[in-house]
Amino acid sequence: MPGLEILFLMCLVVLFAYLVKGISGFAEGMIMMSLCLLFLDIKFVLPAMLAVMLAGDIYNSFRLKKDVEWKTIRLAILPAIAGVILGTILLSVLGSALIKIAFGIFVSLFALNLLLSSKKETPGKINRLWGAAAGFSGGLIEALLGTGGPPVVIYLNHTGLKKAAFRATCAAFFLVFNLARLPAYLFAGILTIDTVLVGIALVPAMVLGTALGMKAHNFFDEKVFAKCVAVLLLLIGLKMVF
Repeated sequence: MPGLEILFLMCLVVLFAYLVKGISGFAEGMIMMSLCLLFLDIKFVLPAMLAVMLAGDIYNSFRLKKDVEWKTIRLAILPAIAGVILGTILLSVLGSALIKIAFGIFVSLFALNLLLSSKKETPGKINRLWGAAAGFSGGLIEALLGTGGPPVVIYLNHTGLKKAAFRATCAAFFLVFNLARLPAYLFAGILTIDTVLVGIALVPAMVLGTALGMKAHNFFDEKVFAKCVAVLLLLIGLKMVF
């Protein structure tokens, strides 16, 4: 169990991450992981943050359940579970230093893409079998790095879903990932009493950050704010690699 100073820092990180999510609608996982990895081991941070992410996913999935396009993701559920299992195995056998470098590279590439992209993907017809690939790769990355969103977003961007359905279906994807992580981490011995208690202690910070972010949403330009978040992620990612 971390000391009170570390727990306080983690609360601030979660508060900031969900404040950003409330304003921009994305990146809470990457921000939480990126900042916490500056002072904690990834094999502690991942299971500790699982309770926070799961609470948020359950809330969002319930709130948006009417808009979930289950036919878009039904072929992805079993591959997602398989990806989570493989990611958990890799998390168990690989060293923390190597995983941290991999995380830094992944976050840096994501941030660069966010900074350099000038327009959204053009929606179009896509074979739903690609959902299985998104589910597997997203599940693997979610279990190993805690940031499995990019494959899901790339896939859903090509399905032509409207905004409400897109957000709801994303939430359903993440709920599948994190529900699968729970028994996988437990079986692998990664999820412990200490990490569960820390995760539960961080949930109020998530709720407060989300509420503040939703209230502050109208005071920020989303595109400019997203670029600022990308710069922050790029700096942290490069620090982890070098």
